[in-house]
Amino acid sequence: MKHSMKLITKIALSFFIVFYTLEVKCQSDFRPGFVITNNNDTLRGLVDYRGDLRNSKKCDFIAGKDSPIQEFLPFTIRGYRFNEGKFYVSKNIILQGKKTEVFLEFLVDGIADLYCYRDGGEPCYFIEKSDGRIYELTNKKRTVRIDGIEYVGENKKYIGLLTFAFADCQQVTPLISKAKLNDKSLIEITKKYHDYVCNGEKCVIYEKQLPAISIRIAPFISMNQSLLKIGNNPLYEQVKFKSSSYPSIGLLVNTSLPNASEKLSFQLSGEFGRSYFYGTGNYNAKFEEVQLHVSMLTLKGGLKYTYPVGKLRPTLVLGGNFLKLINKIGRRVEEELYSSTIYSSESKDVPVAGYLVGYHAEIGFDYRFSPSLVTFFNLGYMSSINSKGAWGAQSLIDNDSSSSLKTFQLNVGIYF
Repeated sequence: MKHSMKLITKIALSFFIVFYTLEVKCQSDFRPGFVITNNNDTLRGLVDYRGDLRNSKKCDFIAGKDSPIQEFLPFTIRGYRFNEGKFYVSKNIILQGKKTEVFLEFLVDGIADLYCYRDGGEPCYFIEKSDGRIYELTNKKRTVRIDGIEYVGENKKYIGLLTFAFADCQQVTPLISKAKLNDKSLIEITKKYHDYVCNGEKCVIYEKQLPAISIRIAPFISMNQSLLKIGNNPLYEQVKFKSSSYPSIGLLVNTSLPNASEKLSFQLSGEFGRSYFYGTGNYNAKFEEVQLHVSMLTLKGGLKYTYPVGKLRPTLVLGGNFLKLINKIGRRVEEELYSSTIYSSESKDVPVAGYLVGYHAEIGFDYRFSPSLVTFFNLGYMSSINSKGAWGAQSLIDNDSSSSLKTFQLNVGIYF
């Protein structure tokens, strides 16, 4: 067990070093895209994809994988775009009372243009008409206290600004009165306005269409190596169990919010396996042998980080677990040498708890054959315990024995 655990630990450490190097030293996330120069020339290559705030401040561009990075600030270029994705253009806006040059996210290109500025807080939206004037759509909230009760009010100034900007089209007035200050509502209104007042040109929507929620299911198999320990019981504390190797099968559900993050997701899994543990020890000069057959149902939940670039994407998962031990069949044999005669006794009571709780960590890779077909491979470590009062739980056995289970896993599965 020691040699196996050391080997798996070394492999896991190597995976961690690779993962850390990719994330810390290779922060850049270059994706296919293009830059539009001030002369309206298009330079195609790779554009660095970062968070919304950084995307609004500068654009890092490379013509090819071996080319040097070119940094563009607002107004040194007209704009830039990721292929079939977000589009940013140079604009002047007022931020905190100061005129600021930024790259605004271009949402709708029509008779009226719609832009968005995101800095991690509430997004700011802007409407630009053909005269070049930009209107910021705002909705200031204020809290008032009446008779000891707090009320939150909204001025919904954006409703008046939209009414003014689209005054030449009465057909969209009903939509404006129900408008929400978000991408979906504003894009719909701006597009409707364009369709009513424009006779020829097509309205272009640049918003990257992502599902509000993404759920993927993955069957998987695992090879497990577990070490059992029973404590707080003099009959079993000296028993050393050999490591147990066994397979398990399971199903994993991964849930993400693509509009919020392309890197983070939550996953929940359940797996089933059956194991055999064998241990020996000495108690009061008596030799004892312990055997345990047990089925395990394991539930795990955790937060998953996925590096968002390339076909081979490093992953890291951290979370908690719950183990239910069922179909327990135990046997304890005690032997004593007395006057050259061996006396033995047998008991079927092996005090292993009915459930254990703990934490787990996994590190590995997702490999994308296509957007809809992804396989994964990872190394996992799971530590689970049950002792009287541990984790706020009571042992499901009638004594004060504690149980602990440490497990290394090799997991392979495929997302659909």
